[in-house]
This record gives sequence, C-alpha cells and structure tokens, in this order.
Amino acid sequence: SHMEAPRTKQGVHARVLAQQFPPRDSCSGARLLLFRFVNPELSGHGSMFGHVSVALSAAFLSGRTLVIDHASPWPFSDSCSSTGGGCEGGFFPTYFQPLSSCSVSDISPAEPTPPLADNLEQEERVVVVEDDTALPFFRSLVPAQGWLGADPPESADQVPVAGALLRWIAALASLALRPSATLEALVAAEALQMGLPREYLGAHIRRGHKWVETAPRALGEYIEMLARCAEAGAGEGRIAGGERAVLVATEDQATIDLLAALNAAREGGDAAPETPAGVDPAEWGVAVREARGQRLRFYWTTHPRASLRISIPQAIRLGLLSAAEENRISLVNLVLLSRASDGFVGTFSSGYSKRVLELQAARQQAIPVHASLDHFWSP
Repeated sequence: SHMEAPRTKQGVHARVLAQQFPPRDSCSGARLLLFRFVNPELSGHGSMFGHVSVALSAAFLSGRTLVIDHASPWPFSDSCSSTGGGCEGGFFPTYFQPLSSCSVSDISPAEPTPPLADNLEQEERVVVVEDDTALPFFRSLVPAQGWLGADPPESADQVPVAGALLRWIAALASLALRPSATLEALVAAEALQMGLPREYLGAHIRRGHKWVETAPRALGEYIEMLARCAEAGAGEGRIAGGERAVLVATEDQATIDLLAALNAAREGGDAAPETPAGVDPAEWGVAVREARGQRLRFYWTTHPRASLRISIPQAIRLGLLSAAEENRISLVNLVLLSRASDGFVGTFSSGYSKRVLELQAARQQAIPVHASLDHFWSP
C-alpha cells in the first residue's frame, strides 16, 4: 500500500512527510495520533526522542498523522512558557523543524481520544499516546518486507542492528529531529568556540543517573574502544600533527578533568604521568596508553557541570539545573555527535547514545563504526 520501496533516507522522509503534512484544511477530519510527553518525570532528551520516533512509526503504519501536544508537561519544555526559558515558542518548535501541518487545535475538546492500542486497526479518528503502554508493540514493526530496500539477514542469529529496523527508526529519528535554524546556530557557535575540526570521533560518557540505573563504565574502557574505532575507520580523520579529534559529551566534571589531563599527557614519554587523585592506576595507564597510541585529542563543550547523581529531569524540577541550559548543551552535543563521521562510543543502556547511533546511521546511510560498552541497540 506504500508503493515502491524508497532506498534512501530522503525517500523515506518524503513518504512520511506526505502523510505528516496533509492539506491544512483537511486536518479537522484527518486520522491523528496525539503524542503527549511520555513518563515526563524521568524521561530525558534521549528517552523522549525515542518515544517520538516510535510514535511516528505507529502513526505512519496505522495511516495517521502524528501531532505533538507541545503544552503537555515535561521539565525540559515547561520553562518554554516563561521569559528567558530559551524556547518561548515551545520546545519542539524552537529546536526542530515542523513535523506536521496539523495541530492540537484540530481536535475538538468533546471528541473521544482513546489511548493508542497495540494493533493497527483502531477506528477512532484520534488516538493518544501519553504513556508507554502501547508503544512497545510498535518498537519492532517496520513497513512491509522489502519496503526499505533492505536485504534479509544472513543468519537467524544476526545482530538486530544490521537489519531493517535500524534503517527505519534511523530515518524516522532523523526526520523528527531535523535541527531548526535556531539550533543550527547554537551548534555552529559551539563548534567554533571549541575549534572542533570537520572530522572527528564521538563519545557519550554517561555518569549522572547511570549511577542509579547501572554501574558506570571506566574511562579507560571508553578510550580503548575509541582507539579501536579509530583503527577501524577510514583513517582520514586526523588533524594537524597526526592527532585524531574526539568530541566527548558528558555531564561529569571529573571526567572532563581527566580528559584535560590526557590531552596534556599525550606528548609525554613512555611512562604514564602521575595518576590523578581518586583514579585507579591501572585504568589511568590504559587510558594514557590508548590515547597516546592513536594520538587522541579530546574536545568538549564549555559549560558548568554539576556532576549530580540523579536524573536530569528531577534535577530541573528541584531547581538544581536550568532547563534552558540543559536544552542548549544537550541538543548541541546530540547534533555534533550525530555528525561524528569517524566513529562513536557510548552505552546503549542510555537512550541518548542510541539516538546518536540512529542519527549517524541516517546521515551516513550505513551502520556507523561504533561500540556500546553495555547493551545492544534497540529502539
């Protein structure tokens, strides 16, 4: 029912956008999927953007148009209604390009809006997503076989990341998260301030709430995997002096301090420099050896890092973090990491790391060079 298979990200975008942008005067009668921010008290950017991509998939596969309720509560968007919030026009309208010609105003207050069900046959004109009840059903669904131009897996035990599901979700994520002119300007300013070269590796070193969810990975493990990604890459991403640039996104100031020490130590002799206080000597030795071996030079955005051990949405609600600052720096890093053409290292227990892989896959039209230090990728 969706015609010939599109074989590029642009082809998928064109098909989905055609369904997302019906004639404006037809929206009051169009079949809609209304998205309200899911699990807003705990969902950060990565988790919420994953929900949006799956909701967009559910809308397309069920013949609906996805509409985001920008007024629904979420700590990252609640500040948008206040002066100085940085997103007075709404969170998604400020940072991303429009996703639909329809809006909440096309739904009558008296109209029934039952929750999205875990099937493709709901008859009601408008259904709503405001929790994670039905979305798991749609996380593994893709258009009809062959629609994405994907080859079947070579074996039954092939890692799922190699199949059509990543292509589909990557295309949807890259459509929903097309940066606005406002966000592109922020990205350009940060890249210029850091002196970030055009080609670089990326790493998301998650601390913060990971200490609550699961044990964090040692810095040396990230460095070791970055070195492997550098070896696996095309080898063209080196900057002056044969160094290879690495953009690191992290909310942990202690990690930044260690990366600064590694930058200072990379020109040293064979012996590892003095181990920083509180760091395991063996881990430090691995980090120094790998950073020197591949001549890794680290870059990061300059902003205050509170190094909190609670979730960012909770910290915003408690007034410990600024939503405007978190939006700016998190989204800038997301865009810059998505453009890291030489490889990516993260942890796929983190929705943020998974979104980076999806955006990279869409941008490169291939499975990027990458490594996760814990889970496999999943939507």
